[in-house]
Amino acid sequence: MDSSAHAVGAGCANTRQFLEVILLKTAFGLSLFIMLFTTTFFEQLPKELPKRNLLNPKRSST
Repeated sequence: MDSSAHAVGAGCANTRQFLEVILLKTAFGLSLFIMLFTTTFFEQLPKELPKRNLLNPKRSST
C-alpha cells in the first residue's frame, strides 16, 4: 500500500507542476496577445473619435 500511495502522490505532484507550467504559459501568451491586439486595434481606430465614446459607449448612444 505504501508504494501505490507514493506513486499516486508523485503523479499528483507531476500533474500539479504540469498545470502550473501550462497556466503560466497561457497567461503569458494571453497577456502578449491582448497587448498586441489592443495596440493594433487602437492604431486602426480613427483618431477623430473622442475618448469618451470608447470608454462609455452606452452613454454616447443618444
